[in-house]
Amino acid sequence: MTNDTIYFPAEDGPRALTIVQLDDSIEVHLSTCRQSRGCLATRALTYRKHGMTLVHSSSHDSGCGDFRETIAAVPVSDVTEADVREFHERALIQLPLVRIAIDLHYAKQRSIDLALAGEERGHG
Repeated sequence: MTNDTIYFPAEDGPRALTIVQLDDSIEVHLSTCRQSRGCLATRALTYRKHGMTLVHSSSHDSGCGDFRETIAAVPVSDVTEADVREFHERALIQLPLVRIAIDLHYAKQRSIDLALAGEERGHG
């Protein structure tokens, strides 16, 4: 498991992004920035590799898409680059727990897929 972090300015303020390769076909992006609702937050999203393209499938709250979670958030009024850097580094400490949550997310999906496949065979 490898990871790289970049810190950069954006229109809405400073940002941090860490990309962690989970295996050859999936990676998780942990991003920290000030959210529009007034909090400093770090989110984790998984992306699947399809050739040279990264794809994140949204679940629309069904639990069937790729992993997407806010892993840390705190209300703020203003955010500096130093704030983002410190908050992001603290959030990265949770990476082993994020990995467990990702594994559970996809295990749940596999269970649902198997159950649905079983139902289809039973009704055929």
